[in-house]
Amino acid sequence: MNRIFAVTSVIAATVAGAAVAAQPALNTKLGNDFSEIIRALSADGYTIQEIEREHGLIEVEALKEGQTFEIKVDPTSGQVVSIEHDD
Repeated sequence: MNRIFAVTSVIAATVAGAAVAAQPALNTKLGNDFSEIIRALSADGYTIQEIEREHGLIEVEALKEGQTFEIKVDPTSGQVVSIEHDD
């Protein structure tokens, strides 16, 4: 019984880790304009669905591994300031 629980726990942790790994880290520098951000995210395997400037930030809706993310970038620093996983 303990062995089954341990294996299940390892599988669950691996799956959860994969979901987290799909996201860029906060403060990652992606770029200061649309083309730099699209290039950086595309190189990391994202498909850009939408990109716009809103509320002083660049907001990107991107798809990776079947998951949708909303990534907000500060256009001055070029760094990721917010990441939300959309279900």
